[in-house]
Amino acid sequence: MLESLRDLPNRIDGVRANGRVTKRDFDDVVKPMLEAARGDHRRIRLLYELAPSFDGFTAGAVWEDARIGLQYLRLLERCAIVSESTATRERAHAIGAMLPCPIHVFAERGGALAWLEAPTAAYRAHRIIADARVLVLEPAGPLTPEDFDGLAAVVDPWVAIHGTLRGLVVHLREFPGWDSIGGFIRHVQFIRERHLSVHRVALATDGRIARLAPRVAERFVKAEFKHFAYADLPDAIVWASAPIRHDGPVSESTPTP
Repeated sequence: MLESLRDLPNRIDGVRANGRVTKRDFDDVVKPMLEAARGDHRRIRLLYELAPSFDGFTAGAVWEDARIGLQYLRLLERCAIVSESTATRERAHAIGAMLPCPIHVFAERGGALAWLEAPTAAYRAHRIIADARVLVLEPAGPLTPEDFDGLAAVVDPWVAIHGTLRGLVVHLREFPGWDSIGGFIRHVQFIRERHLSVHRVALATDGRIARLAPRVAERFVKAEFKHFAYADLPDAIVWASAPIRHDGPVSESTPTP
């Protein structure tokens, strides 16, 4: 069964799994929690405790977990999984690394709550060149899902006021990669969800992986990708800022009044 956890710090929701978890448990406990968050226009920092008595999920619960996860995934800001079992923590860690939201695994509740309560770091360096309508990102380390959530909070309001961004430029000397598969997925989602707002993506960075990344990303998004050397940032900005032509006049979008 699943039960809601009480007396948790503000902004943290929690559930505890005991015995065998069924589809009804998700319907009675998890879904109302997510619907309440959606109604309050807030994201969830979830504490998910697996008690020593936890005995897995029924087939219906597995399906419901996947269905709810896909439907409400964007509501999850962070998820901390707590289990005393080393084997369970290893399985949870492997699954969490593939999800586009930060998921950490802990052996005890105290460490989980400390991580859930920690402030969310915004994207470490960014600037919008208004005249060129280009967003330049200059991250200092491996990219995380939280980087893109923080970035979205800055970019989306700008687009709502000023209209379409022509391009996105990622500028860094050595491409740091992503902290997890989830970081890469969130990166792709960030671009795909804004493909009508960003037409070109330039990677101005050195390193072999930087040359491979555009080939992979082009399979997921409609934006045009191009690689530049780190020293060629001005050229990357000029290329990314060029208006897109659709067999006719230059196309520019402006916000609807």
